[in-house]
Amino acid sequence: MNERFKEMLRVLAHEMRTPIAAILGYQELLTEGIFGEIDERGQEPLSRIAYSAKQLLYLIDGVQEVMSPVGKRLEINPELFDPAPVLRNCIANATTDALGRNVKLAEEVVDDLPKVHGDPDRFCRAIDLALSAAIKVSHGSASGISDPRAS
Repeated sequence: MNERFKEMLRVLAHEMRTPIAAILGYQELLTEGIFGEIDERGQEPLSRIAYSAKQLLYLIDGVQEVMSPVGKRLEINPELFDPAPVLRNCIANATTDALGRNVKLAEEVVDDLPKVHGDPDRFCRAIDLALSAAIKVSHGSASGISDPRAS
């Protein structure tokens, strides 16, 4: 790939992170009530803002990894972790996106999953992206995520 194009994508990815970080920062301040209390009705849009901004950061990270030299790709910080809370968090994050698309997510995560050795952040990113893609192809299934092969 052309070096100028790679450099342009690196700069673009870096420049996109700054406003996304600001969006997440203000979302967090609003959620914490720094500017005044947000009623229950306002909490859902704030959750959607955070979820969407994080999805953008994940996509930017993906572009940066693809553009990185092979030896510098996939910086992984493996550790032993319990996947159940990570999965529940991912489902909770995706729920507001699902509701906006008339999709119902059913959480069925058992408590006694075995611990896994890996990078919990990367695991969360992969699950978030998979849930987001599944929600987008579900076409408003009221019973949960539908099988796209069925259509």
